[in-house]
Amino acid sequence: MRIVGLALAVVLLAACGRGEPASGPLVGPSSNGSPASSATPTPPVSSPSGSGGPSADGTSAITEGPEVATPVPEVLVPADAGTYALEAETSVAVRLDREHDWDEPIVEGDAVEVTRTAFESDPGYDEYEVRARAPGTAAVVFEAPDATAAFSFVVE
Repeated sequence: MRIVGLALAVVLLAACGRGEPASGPLVGPSSNGSPASSATPTPPVSSPSGSGGPSADGTSAITEGPEVATPVPEVLVPADAGTYALEAETSVAVRLDREHDWDEPIVEGDAVEVTRTAFESDPGYDEYEVRARAPGTAAVVFEAPDATAAFSFVVE
Protein backbone atom coordinates (compact mmCIF):
# COMPACT_ATOMS: atom_id res chain seq x y z
CA MET A 1 0.00 0.00 0.00
CA ARG A 2 2.88 2.37 0.78
CA ILE A 3 4.37 1.76 -2.65
CA VAL A 4 1.10 2.68 -4.39
CA GLY A 5 0.84 5.92 -2.34
CA LEU A 6 4.47 6.80 -3.10
CA ALA A 7 4.01 6.09 -6.82
CA LEU A 8 0.88 8.28 -6.87
CA ALA A 9 2.75 11.15 -5.17
CA VAL A 10 5.61 10.90 -7.70
CA VAL A 11 3.18 10.96 -10.63
CA LEU A 12 1.34 13.98 -9.24
CA LEU A 13 4.56 15.89 -8.54
CA ALA A 14 5.92 15.08 -11.99
CA ALA A 15 2.74 16.41 -13.62
CA CYS A 16 3.01 19.69 -11.68
CA GLY A 17 6.65 20.47 -12.45
CA ARG A 18 7.09 19.97 -16.17
CA GLY A 19 8.66 23.40 -16.61
CA GLU A 20 5.92 24.63 -18.92
CA PRO A 21 4.41 28.07 -18.41
CA ALA A 22 1.02 28.26 -16.84
CA SER A 23 -1.81 28.64 -19.30
CA GLY A 24 -4.29 31.47 -19.08
CA PRO A 25 -3.82 35.14 -18.31
CA LEU A 26 -1.52 36.45 -15.64
CA VAL A 27 -3.61 38.15 -13.02
CA GLY A 28 -2.43 40.84 -10.68
CA PRO A 29 -3.22 44.42 -9.78
CA SER A 30 -2.52 47.03 -12.42
CA SER A 31 -1.78 50.67 -11.84
CA ASN A 32 -5.49 51.49 -11.87
CA GLY A 33 -6.39 48.75 -9.41
CA SER A 34 -8.06 46.43 -11.93
CA PRO A 35 -6.66 42.98 -12.63
CA ALA A 36 -4.05 42.85 -15.36
CA SER A 37 -4.94 40.53 -18.22
CA SER A 38 -1.35 39.84 -19.27
CA ALA A 39 2.20 40.93 -18.64
CA THR A 40 4.69 41.91 -21.30
CA PRO A 41 8.28 41.78 -20.13
CA THR A 42 10.66 44.59 -21.05
CA PRO A 43 13.10 43.29 -23.63
CA PRO A 44 16.72 43.33 -22.53
CA VAL A 45 19.16 45.71 -24.13
CA SER A 46 21.85 44.04 -26.20
CA SER A 47 25.53 44.58 -25.66
CA PRO A 48 27.56 47.09 -27.69
CA SER A 49 28.55 44.26 -30.05
CA GLY A 50 24.90 44.20 -31.10
CA SER A 51 24.80 40.42 -31.35
CA GLY A 52 22.30 39.90 -28.57
CA GLY A 53 23.34 36.25 -28.42
CA PRO A 54 26.02 34.31 -26.64
CA SER A 55 29.53 35.70 -26.80
CA ALA A 56 32.61 33.71 -27.80
CA ASP A 57 33.10 32.45 -24.24
CA GLY A 58 29.52 31.12 -24.10
CA THR A 59 28.13 33.74 -21.73
CA SER A 60 25.14 35.82 -22.71
CA ALA A 61 25.82 39.18 -24.33
CA ILE A 62 22.37 40.43 -23.29
CA THR A 63 22.34 42.78 -20.32
CA GLU A 64 19.69 44.78 -18.57
CA GLY A 65 20.04 48.43 -19.52
CA PRO A 66 18.57 51.80 -18.60
CA GLU A 67 15.02 52.83 -19.27
CA VAL A 68 14.31 52.86 -23.01
CA ALA A 69 14.07 56.33 -24.55
CA THR A 70 10.80 57.17 -26.29
CA PRO A 71 10.37 59.65 -29.13
CA VAL A 72 9.80 63.13 -27.79
CA PRO A 73 6.54 65.04 -28.40
CA GLU A 74 6.60 68.76 -29.28
CA VAL A 75 5.83 69.83 -25.70
CA LEU A 76 6.58 68.20 -22.35
CA VAL A 77 4.99 69.02 -18.99
CA PRO A 78 6.04 67.84 -15.51
CA ALA A 79 3.64 64.87 -15.67
CA ASP A 80 5.60 63.64 -18.72
CA ALA A 81 8.83 63.19 -16.73
CA GLY A 82 10.87 60.32 -18.16
CA THR A 83 13.47 59.43 -20.79
CA TYR A 84 13.20 60.73 -24.34
CA ALA A 85 15.16 60.37 -27.57
CA LEU A 86 16.13 63.53 -29.42
CA GLU A 87 17.79 63.74 -32.80
CA ALA A 88 20.75 66.13 -33.10
CA GLU A 89 19.79 69.77 -33.70
CA THR A 90 16.14 69.24 -32.69
CA SER A 91 14.41 70.67 -29.65
CA VAL A 92 11.47 70.20 -27.34
CA ALA A 93 9.61 72.71 -25.17
CA VAL A 94 9.13 72.03 -21.46
CA ARG A 95 6.19 73.97 -20.03
CA LEU A 96 5.91 74.58 -16.30
CA ASP A 97 2.68 75.64 -14.66
CA ARG A 98 2.64 78.57 -12.30
CA GLU A 99 1.05 76.53 -9.50
CA HIS A 100 4.59 75.78 -8.30
CA ASP A 101 7.54 78.09 -7.68
CA TRP A 102 9.99 76.39 -10.07
CA ASP A 103 13.74 76.99 -9.73
CA GLU A 104 15.98 77.36 -12.77
CA PRO A 105 16.66 73.93 -14.30
CA ILE A 106 19.59 71.77 -13.27
CA VAL A 107 21.33 70.34 -16.35
CA GLU A 108 23.74 67.41 -16.12
CA GLY A 109 25.55 66.40 -19.30
CA ASP A 110 26.62 68.22 -22.46
CA ALA A 111 24.17 66.59 -24.89
CA VAL A 112 21.53 69.33 -24.52
CA GLU A 113 21.33 73.06 -23.98
CA VAL A 114 18.44 74.58 -22.01
CA THR A 115 17.23 78.15 -22.51
CA ARG A 116 14.24 79.99 -21.11
CA THR A 117 11.68 81.07 -23.70
CA ALA A 118 10.97 84.81 -23.71
CA PHE A 119 7.37 85.67 -24.61
CA GLU A 120 6.11 89.09 -25.73
CA SER A 121 2.89 88.53 -23.80
CA ASP A 122 2.41 86.29 -20.76
CA PRO A 123 0.96 82.87 -21.79
CA GLY A 124 0.31 81.84 -18.17
CA TYR A 125 3.18 79.35 -17.92
CA ASP A 126 6.97 79.28 -18.01
CA GLU A 127 8.68 77.51 -20.89
CA TYR A 128 12.19 76.24 -21.57
CA GLU A 129 13.63 75.00 -24.84
CA VAL A 130 15.75 71.85 -24.59
CA ARG A 131 17.94 71.67 -27.72
CA ALA A 132 20.01 68.63 -28.68
CA ARG A 133 23.65 69.69 -29.13
CA ALA A 134 25.74 66.53 -29.39
CA PRO A 135 25.32 62.75 -29.19
CA GLY A 136 25.11 61.48 -25.63
CA THR A 137 22.81 61.74 -22.64
CA ALA A 138 21.73 64.57 -20.37
CA ALA A 139 19.45 65.04 -17.40
CA VAL A 140 17.31 68.14 -16.93
CA VAL A 141 15.63 68.56 -13.55
CA PHE A 142 13.10 71.23 -12.59
CA GLU A 143 12.53 71.58 -8.86
CA ALA A 144 10.00 73.46 -6.77
CA PRO A 145 9.49 73.27 -3.00
CA ASP A 146 6.58 70.88 -3.53
CA ALA A 147 7.31 69.28 -6.92
CA THR A 148 10.04 67.85 -9.14
CA ALA A 149 10.08 67.12 -12.87
CA ALA A 150 13.07 65.11 -14.09
CA PHE A 151 13.74 64.43 -17.77
CA SER A 152 16.50 62.39 -19.37
CA PHE A 153 17.40 62.94 -23.00
CA VAL A 154 19.29 60.55 -25.27
CA VAL A 155 20.68 62.49 -28.23
CA GLU A 156 21.30 60.37 -31.31
